Amino acid sequence: MTKFRVSAKTGIFLAVFAYLLVSGRTEAVSAEIIALGTSNTYGDGVARHDTYPAQLETMLRAKGVDTRVVNAGVNSDTSARMVARLESAVPSGSRLVLIEIHQNNEIRGGTSDQTSQNLAAIKAWLQARKIKYIDISSIMAGYVMAGRSSPLKMPDGRHLNREGYARVANAVLPRVMAAIWK
Repeated sequence: MTKFRVSAKTGIFLAVFAYLLVSGRTEAVSAEIIALGTSNTYGDGVARHDTYPAQLETMLRAKGVDTRVVNAGVNSDTSARMVARLESAVPSGSRLVLIEIHQNNEIRGGTSDQTSQNLAAIKAWLQARKIKYIDISSIMAGYVMAGRSSPLKMPDGRHLNREGYARVANAVLPRVMAAIWK
């Protein structure tokens, strides 16, 4: 009997190929994901590669998902300004939008009703263009609303640090995977 040896890389390739064949997925997934949000999406105070969108892209690529996660976060943004910039922030061909709306509306004199209406307008705009979305506001808020001295926050007590954004990316990853495989 002849022994057949396979390198580790070849073995991994064959395993992934077999999975794709059995699952009916025979082509690579390619998606453009837009992270729409405020300064906590932008990553105020951290390097660009430490933001949650950048870390999410790295995690997706490590799972074999050929994608680009575009950071469309803006410091001090409000839900009304997000509605106003949808055309420029979410280009044609986008496959998924991650929406993060936080407390900037109320800080700047808006109401929770206005925030809800603007979020509904964003979702309707995306639905009309057949773009999937995930509202990650509650995920982000869970980390941002932790105590001011949380080890996941920058010294300002309002923005997350690299580890905080890694936690957000890890929490969002399964939802993104589910959305892009549908």
